[in-house]
Amino acid sequence: MGTDVELVGKYSGIKGLQTDHPFLTLYARATPITMSTVVGGMKGLRAVDLASMARRIEEHMTGNPNFPDAGPLVAQVVAARQALMLAIVDAMDGGRTAHYIQRERKAALKNAMTMLLNHVLSVALGDPVKLVSTGFPQRRPSLRIGPLTAPRKLVARNGDHPGQIHVHWAPVYGSRLYRLEMNDGDPDQEEGWRTVAEVSAARFTMEGLASLRYYWFRVVAIGTAGESPYSDPARSVAL
Repeated sequence: MGTDVELVGKYSGIKGLQTDHPFLTLYARATPITMSTVVGGMKGLRAVDLASMARRIEEHMTGNPNFPDAGPLVAQVVAARQALMLAIVDAMDGGRTAHYIQRERKAALKNAMTMLLNHVLSVALGDPVKLVSTGFPQRRPSLRIGPLTAPRKLVARNGDHPGQIHVHWAPVYGSRLYRLEMNDGDPDQEEGWRTVAEVSAARFTMEGLASLRYYWFRVVAIGTAGESPYSDPARSVAL
């Protein structure tokens, strides 16, 4: 690990960390402020992965002209990462105390990175160029869902039991719900259509239909963008 694994300080395994670096003492946990396109990306990371992420951010933030006042915060991240890397090595063959120290130093690094992230967000003010330059993970921009398209490939077929018809169709992107309608008469007569189900899956099975009778079906997708046009109708006979 080269110069990254240096003796950063001494510790005791009883009440937190004791270090020779002022930035490695325990402090109140920092809370991320609202993040626009940049995300912390630290949740659930293993200690070694968190250290790797911190190193990447250090490389991007050291001397970054977009954040001229971030030097002390970057130094804090560097020191916390070095301490964590040392603890990772010690915990490989260590006991409960060594693992406790590793967890404490991981928390300290996350806290240092969060404070640097808060500084980044307060300075960048949503500027995507500045945010990308930091090395912090970027949230993929959300795509606005336009008008929903009509459901396609609607198929109705009789089931394995009397009075049963299976109906299915291709899922519609952006839909949250589907409204299935049925007509047991002339499909050209709008008043003959009635809602028989509202489902989240792109399929439904009708039960209890009259045997040897034809039924027409159509479906409409429903989402935050509103309702789609109706699908083309499909017909089947219940056995």
